[in-house]
Amino acid sequence: MVAFETWPIPRERLGEGHGASVTADEVLTGLSCGEKPKVIIVSDAWGKITPEVVSALALCALQQPERLVAVCPASPALVSGREKGEAQSLSGEILVISEADRSLLSSKGSRPILGEELEAIMSADAPPSALIIQGHGTEHCIQLADTVWFSMDPSLAPPGQVISPSSCRIPIVIFLSCAPLRMGGSMIPQRFSVAGALFDAGATVIGACHNVFAVFSLIDVALHGLMEGNPCGAIANKFNERMLARTGLTPFVTLGDPQRRATIEVAGTLPQRDAFISHSNAAACVATAKRLTWLVELSHTLQRCTPLSDELREVLDIALDTARLLLVASKPDATTRLHADEYLMLLQRGTSVASHLSQSIFSEIFSFIRLGRWLDSLFLPVSETTVSRSGPLAPDCIDIAYDLFGTGAMSLIRRESLSAGTMRDHIGNAPASRPKFVQTAAGIEVRLPPLDEHVLGAGLFHRSARHPRFDWPPQGAFLEIPYKDLPYRGRLTLAFARLGADFLCMDYFSFFVES
Repeated sequence: MVAFETWPIPRERLGEGHGASVTADEVLTGLSCGEKPKVIIVSDAWGKITPEVVSALALCALQQPERLVAVCPASPALVSGREKGEAQSLSGEILVISEADRSLLSSKGSRPILGEELEAIMSADAPPSALIIQGHGTEHCIQLADTVWFSMDPSLAPPGQVISPSSCRIPIVIFLSCAPLRMGGSMIPQRFSVAGALFDAGATVIGACHNVFAVFSLIDVALHGLMEGNPCGAIANKFNERMLARTGLTPFVTLGDPQRRATIEVAGTLPQRDAFISHSNAAACVATAKRLTWLVELSHTLQRCTPLSDELREVLDIALDTARLLLVASKPDATTRLHADEYLMLLQRGTSVASHLSQSIFSEIFSFIRLGRWLDSLFLPVSETTVSRSGPLAPDCIDIAYDLFGTGAMSLIRRESLSAGTMRDHIGNAPASRPKFVQTAAGIEVRLPPLDEHVLGAGLFHRSARHPRFDWPPQGAFLEIPYKDLPYRGRLTLAFARLGADFLCMDYFSFFVES
């Protein structure tokens, strides 16, 4: 290890004796990390700064909470480019690009950005103070919007608009994507590196040296670090601390000045998290998405047994899109930027779509029952069956499991009473409660238990296409069905269905009425 001399940061910014420049080999052969130095820079050839070097350097930084580390390969444009970057006027805003959306954050709040606006914002005379990018990409090409790419060579990017990183005037760029700072060992030549071009143009770049995952929450970490005025090296340390706890890896590194801080005049006054969606609402997004996903999987299971109606197929596409939006919106990077009102609208949409999908599934199932079919008649031709005597009513009852051939489908469980006939069909986690049926001298009495939240319930007569459905209100109900209102005489079956977030259940009651 040698005294900090070669990297072009004024020594007075480091403090005498607190900075050191090392080579990649020195890092790998055992870097001595005592209390000093506070700043360590790997100054070596681009190709020698491998993921192993970055990982060792990051672990060294984590040994001391205030230690800042970075890499700085030789670059002919370094001094002039960095001086240009420090001198420019900045807007004090933060540009955030993710798979969910693009936003410009300022003291006035969050403004959505269109893909076609990005180039003008990045190359403006007074550009944002920092840029955060979370999305798909690699060393030579980073996706900024659906058809907008960051790349040094348009011929190496997918079709669409290509923005050259050399034109970007934003002084701090944070990549939360796969391997933007893969240097040594990369199959892509240095001249095509997006991070390298940004560095040459005067930016300090934070990114990972290999592919990463579980980075959604890091946008939150980056924003708070920038707004609190933390140096780039400290933000990279926070990334690695989070990644080490979750994945055992420390892939993030600063390319450039680890002491550089965002010039954000409104730092500390940007909209805080308490003005945005709460954790409970984020959980509601996930719960609604899971409900939609389960209903879609149920529909696909039914589709393997019988053709679905056009209406149900149309709702399925909408449900899948809505579930995806809800899951993306529940991630911390989205919850930092979207206002609670926007989440309320999204949750309302999710609830509405789930209700519509549930009603469509109900209509589909009831059409089978009205025509005299049972759920098992749909499953039987395409299933393997297993019979068992179990449960509180054994040995009078048997359970029949219908497992569809192949994988990825749900199973149907039918409970049969050897004396009374079919009692229940269910898919998923069947509820413990069930309607209570009593046959009296005047007719049939049905006591319906209360329904849990988001559970849909209704009833009808088996083999009765014209008889109206019975409502099942959320608070439960007591029904009296006089014999004169029955659709026909003989053996009849009442079927009451419930459809929830993770179950479909049909309870049956068969009885006999003389003509």
